[in-house]
Amino acid sequence: MDFSQEIDTKLQPQLFDFSKKHSWTEEYSFNFTKKLITMTISTIMHLRNYFPSREFTLHYINDFPVLIINETSENQEVKFFVREMEKAFDAMEKKYLRRLILFFYVKPKESEEIKTLETYALSLRYDNGFTGNTLHQNSKCDITMLNLTDTEEIISSTIKMLNSCMILTKNLINVTPEIQASLKLLCYGYTPMSYMNAIGESAISNFRDITDECRCPKNPILKAPFHKIKLSMSYAEEQYRRYIDRVCCACKSLGGYGSTLRCRICKTLQHAICYNIYSSDCNNTNHICITCSDSNLNCTDTTLTIMLPKMREEVCVMRRVLAFMNTKDEISEKLVRTELDLSNRQFLEVYNTLSFNEVIHTSGNKDEEETNWIVNKVRCRETLQRSEHLGEKRVTIRWPLPKEALVLK
Repeated sequence: MDFSQEIDTKLQPQLFDFSKKHSWTEEYSFNFTKKLITMTISTIMHLRNYFPSREFTLHYINDFPVLIINETSENQEVKFFVREMEKAFDAMEKKYLRRLILFFYVKPKESEEIKTLETYALSLRYDNGFTGNTLHQNSKCDITMLNLTDTEEIISSTIKMLNSCMILTKNLINVTPEIQASLKLLCYGYTPMSYMNAIGESAISNFRDITDECRCPKNPILKAPFHKIKLSMSYAEEQYRRYIDRVCCACKSLGGYGSTLRCRICKTLQHAICYNIYSSDCNNTNHICITCSDSNLNCTDTTLTIMLPKMREEVCVMRRVLAFMNTKDEISEKLVRTELDLSNRQFLEVYNTLSFNEVIHTSGNKDEEETNWIVNKVRCRETLQRSEHLGEKRVTIRWPLPKEALVLK
């Protein structure tokens, strides 16, 4: 086989069949949602390295690879999860299931409370696809949704959610042998007690929810016409510390130069200058980052919320660069790259913008390995002041980004 050839994902096992249009009946919505839940639980278990790779099977969503727990596995723990998920799907079909919680915990000693380290909660609602009314009765609906549901949008939201899981779990402390995992089922209040006793809402009775301890950035809500899923991820402080001590900023840079702020929602760090805060006193306990902001939570710098992500990144990078250069008379290109942790693309954009706004001019011969920039302090301060009002006023920095400028020489 020629491994240099690109793999044709159309020949690979697809989790969803997009080869033809489907009528979104309640039954189809239920089966679709089952796959979404299975995929989410499987992805988290794989990312946390809880089961060995051989316990998963490879599938694709278009060309996006996903690993699904092998339902035919002989592993006893895998069998337990398969059984619990079957219970969850039965409760979901009857519209009883309210939340399905995957949680990691430290096995307690006698008389000790379970120490919950991580929770991944899937909250479910059962909606009428046309009116949006929540359905709490145990009945099926004959309504069909043909050509009214954007399947690609659902898949796009799903992939975004999986990417969020990848980013977050990558920065967590590894799961060790003493850490165990389980599933907890929570049902709506109208669920018959006999049914709740039959399925057992949880295999662990003294489970302690940590949802309010460390909330992570919000994820997209996955909406099929008759089912809606919302994933919430929470971590105990000791499990979460590697994540909350990293810089997660709109400028896309992990570098920690300058003062930082801590978001009161997701607890991650952002560069203060990116949010228009220049003071050395950055103990802003009410700071909310752009990721966690919404209609009820205003971002610290509201001008960032009305920008597209690409423009937002450029503005934040320029704010950091200008604030850094405002303290220098002459600076080397290498120092700008390393101190501010700029990618090649960001560096080229910065160079073009600074040159265009006459903030810098170069010194030394072009043949020299290292070029220095002479900083025009007046132009630097003027440009920095204009960056404070980007999005609010028509006064703006000019961003010359010709295609040829983005090609490394």
